[in-house]
Amino acid sequence: VVIGTDRIRNAERSDSTLKGIRVPIGIHGANSVQYLTLGSGGCHHVLVAGVAGMGKSSLLHTIVMHSLQQYSPEELEIYLVDFKRGVEFKIYADHRIPQFRVVAIESEREFGYNVLKAIDREQKIRADMFKNAKGAAHVEKIEQYRKDGSKMPRILVIMDEFHELFTEDDEISRQSAILMERIVRQGRAFGVHMILSSQSYANVKGLDKAVYDQMSVRIVLKCSSDDANMLLENGAGMVDLISIEDAGKAVYNSDGGSKEASSMFRSVYIAPEEHMQLLRECAGKY
Repeated sequence: VVIGTDRIRNAERSDSTLKGIRVPIGIHGANSVQYLTLGSGGCHHVLVAGVAGMGKSSLLHTIVMHSLQQYSPEELEIYLVDFKRGVEFKIYADHRIPQFRVVAIESEREFGYNVLKAIDREQKIRADMFKNAKGAAHVEKIEQYRKDGSKMPRILVIMDEFHELFTEDDEISRQSAILMERIVRQGRAFGVHMILSSQSYANVKGLDKAVYDQMSVRIVLKCSSDDANMLLENGAGMVDLISIEDAGKAVYNSDGGSKEASSMFRSVYIAPEEHMQLLRECAGKY
């Protein structure tokens, strides 16, 4: 079953990221909209898992496109890094859309590391802005900074096949792990939200489990039992309910994998023709 964007056209939307990012990504139950929510409660970062052909890339496209449609460059900046040897995200590099700060395809590990350094540097800049804000004694997070109308967009960092950063036991791997841990730990205050996506988590070396523990949103498509159990309590049991023909069906969990917080949904599929049209509309706004 292919679900197009028409099914979520009437989803609740806000054009402000003051209270966080909230975009529709699919349908759960009979006809309820599934939202990706970041920046409120404990939901700040996302882990996405799914083997090839099960809809992981389509889900990322949905997140990107609905974020572009919903939020202006003053509200959201996007860093998009694809480590795959493919051209899945080249479509975004072909359009001049100001929300994108980085669109990197077929990225080398060094480039991914430099992106993490840039995000870490931005967090330090924002920390200084908090200290120097008017009446700044109690400005400790982005919501407080923006309360008086000050501008500061949230940042969405999407790294597909991020495990490539950690394929070697070298300085890039070690420094990337340090930066990633700091970004996910501090990002909630500075409005930085990270989405890490991979076909497999079980064999990622060099990244401390504490990083995953701080990423409470889990979206799990069909994947191995090891990966499912790593990201979700009773994950294998839930993923077994997804057949190999069920591309786009996934488990959404916003409580660090807790069994009680897991529910099934089906992500929206954006057809290539519609994708191009939506991108042209986004580019034409600015």
